[in-house]
Amino acid sequence: MCLDMDVGFEEAVWCKIKLSRDYLLVGVCYRCSNSSDSNNQLLFDMLDDAVKVSRVAHLLIMVT
Repeated sequence: MCLDMDVGFEEAVWCKIKLSRDYLLVGVCYRCSNSSDSNNQLLFDMLDDAVKVSRVAHLLIMVT
């Protein structure tokens, strides 16, 4: 199931995957090398929200 991590950072895709007993949250994010301070803060806010997603026992985040 795809998740909407609506914090303003747009260059990311999130999926919550059902495992046998719990869930895995997978996120793929793109951060431009000349990203602004405000965009970096949005990324950090989104990552903070990802850690707090309910009923997720595992988290995989890939940032390019």
